[in-house]
Amino acid sequence: MSADDFDTVAPFVCTGTLGIARVTGGPISVSSPFPLDKLYLQLNSRFDSYTAPCSPETAPPDKNVKQYTYNDGSVSWMGAVPEGQAVKLYEETSKRWTVTGPDPIPSGTTAAQYGPLWAYAKAVKYASPAPAAGYTPYTTSDWKNLYDPGKPSATSSYPTSTAPYLGTGSFSVHTKSPTHPGVRDRRVLNLALLSCPVSGSKADVKGIGRFFMTVQADQTHLYAEFAGLVDEQTLRTQVKIYR
Repeated sequence: MSADDFDTVAPFVCTGTLGIARVTGGPISVSSPFPLDKLYLQLNSRFDSYTAPCSPETAPPDKNVKQYTYNDGSVSWMGAVPEGQAVKLYEETSKRWTVTGPDPIPSGTTAAQYGPLWAYAKAVKYASPAPAAGYTPYTTSDWKNLYDPGKPSATSSYPTSTAPYLGTGSFSVHTKSPTHPGVRDRRVLNLALLSCPVSGSKADVKGIGRFFMTVQADQTHLYAEFAGLVDEQTLRTQVKIYR
């Protein structure tokens, strides 16, 4: 990425917006790989960590800046301490799969290999069309059926009314920025899901996925929890008027 490219893209990474009206309905321009090493600091504005050109006025932090790190007690609702920040890669194929990718899940998969689960939102039961009142969430007692083998479990500290992202009380799963007003869901990245394989510099978008940043990004890693699909028409740009 050239300096000119960075100057163009970085502000949009700060705010989480696009300079185009829509991404569905026709081919869009794409390039690979994503220059994470040059843009990870801008992604981290969501955790109240700022570097130019980000600022809290145009790119406020999330209302919850707590990092859910797999091995420091932050995900103590997991019955088994996760082995890593993400689900274990499945290396017995040329495809970019994790151990949850094959069907059935490989034998020998353990609870610790699933990484942190359901920090942002609870697993929900499929329904079509989408229920007007929202999907029905699974209970933590269902986890053993959703992830078999391995059968990860949740401790009694997992919040009952909501997921940890919005949790409060004695189970410390929510931390506000001490300096700037936060905005809910700033840690949710709405990412275009491309029709694969992609050839050349154009691609068709099959849908838009929601991904919740569990921890701050670094030069080589961006960890996020899949949080379902979103209708492009429901996404709106935040507009403010300044004097």
